Amino acid sequence: MVSRMNLDRSLNAIIDSDLLDRISRVKAYRRGRSDKRLNLFMPSHLFPTISITGPMCALSCKHCEGRLLEGLVPAGDSDALLRIALKLGESGAFGMLVTGGCDGQGRVGIERFLGAIREIKDETDLLVIAHTGFVTPRVAEMLAESGLDGVALDVVGDSVTAKRVYGLDVAPEDYLQSMCALLDAGVDLFPHVCVGLDFGRLSGEYQALRMIHEVSVSIPRVVITALMPLSGTLMAGKKPDPADVLRVVCDAVELFSDRSVLLGCAHSVGRDRGLIEIFALDCGVTNIAVPTMRLLKYAQTHGYDVNYYGTCCGLGAREETRIADEINFMSYEEYSKTTYRL
Repeated sequence: MVSRMNLDRSLNAIIDSDLLDRISRVKAYRRGRSDKRLNLFMPSHLFPTISITGPMCALSCKHCEGRLLEGLVPAGDSDALLRIALKLGESGAFGMLVTGGCDGQGRVGIERFLGAIREIKDETDLLVIAHTGFVTPRVAEMLAESGLDGVALDVVGDSVTAKRVYGLDVAPEDYLQSMCALLDAGVDLFPHVCVGLDFGRLSGEYQALRMIHEVSVSIPRVVITALMPLSGTLMAGKKPDPADVLRVVCDAVELFSDRSVLLGCAHSVGRDRGLIEIFALDCGVTNIAVPTMRLLKYAQTHGYDVNYYGTCCGLGAREETRIADEINFMSYEEYSKTTYRL
């Protein structure tokens, strides 16, 4: 059991009194606005991730260097993507995330697959979302016409970080323009803000949240993630201070008081991961992806109505994607080692 006393003791070791006071204020504010329902998102085989570029990425970003693409299901052309989708539909899956490596301008290059996505939406009941990278208004219109169910867009609020990590000469306004293009086209957008992207340091996260807030009337969900250290990369061993993650969670909850703030599947590792989840829950973040068993025990002990969904968290809690119960629980450690072959 995760006791309140043990949790407070753990937190006192990693965060200062000012942050504790701020978290207490956020908790008090959210207490009257949040019920005791906790939605946990467990994609697994029910919602696999497909790479339309295989393991290839022109950017080779410092935190990934293409390694995140290696365990994904490859689909090199539209026919392959359609075959995978039909197989998923037959197996009872809920849908898929379409992603891939970026070109030198930070674009995934999904345009040549949009005809296949339109066919998938016409012929199956699958939910299809995508990582697109930067988009133009025309590409955004094409995404909308394809019937895509949503776009996850990473938003970086600091141009130096974008250059240092991605190797891209872009400004925060470029992210804002892509968000506006997607929203103007009617695409369901759930932006992601990664805490500690700059080698574990805070750098532009609040600015990213402020940009999203500028267009937040049309954005129902904002996803907070945190840098995950990958062995063999330049950021191996780097992860953000959990106190910094909590600061950004507080920022997001305060800025988006009438929106859903979600904790995405990437949110640190080890002991820090569970602490971040529990405090995020206490602050009113009741949608969490690929949680630890520590969070599950804490939620059950504190009277939360725990519900499980078999999709990416960006799609939100949909009744048709509900999965049975904790029998479907998969720890992050298990999830991160899973490779899907279709």
